[in-house]
Amino acid sequence: MKKTKRPLNARNFKLILCLAAILGACIPHNGRLMARPTKDAGTTHATREFSEAVRKYVKLHKKIAGSLPALKQTKDPAAITGYQQALAKKLFQARRDAKQGDIFTPAVSAEFSGILSDVFHGPDAALSRSTVKQGEPVKAVSLQVNNTYPDGIPFTTIPPTLLQKLPPLPAEVEYRIVDRYLVLLDIKANLIVDYMDGAIPNKSLK
Repeated sequence: MKKTKRPLNARNFKLILCLAAILGACIPHNGRLMARPTKDAGTTHATREFSEAVRKYVKLHKKIAGSLPALKQTKDPAAITGYQQALAKKLFQARRDAKQGDIFTPAVSAEFSGILSDVFHGPDAALSRSTVKQGEPVKAVSLQVNNTYPDGIPFTTIPPTLLQKLPPLPAEVEYRIVDRYLVLLDIKANLIVDYMDGAIPNKSLK
């Protein structure tokens, strides 16, 4: 018995569109169909906001650094210090209105506080706390955004578990822990870009 073709109705048309969407979610790779990669689950609006603010700062850093005479490879401390001070001075002038919280915004600080709490109260808390306690104790620290890092104040090592959870940074800046502050430091200008106050739990320093 010869089968007759059924007309393509609205229901069948929707079914075809659904199948096409499912197949479209896959891309060929080495002869196999693989699902398209999804967005990083660890990326949030706050971390994207932070990374974008850091990117803008580094863009400014590079622009200003490019306006200075290049620092030739040298071991002369005076030459290195001179370049560092010149870079810091120009960055300070370009960021006269910079204030605490420009990069560590309330949303970013809230996100980072959760990360820091997990690190210092999670399974590896003991190791993280011992890492923070290394070095000389820091007392009566006073930090100011857009100023150079205070002389004589040691840095505290960042626990590896914390670095793995915080957004990665360009080479021009680094995270530093000073007392209970989480600092974003321009390492080439020795300049405090921004900081979080009370970022490190009290128990971690005892």
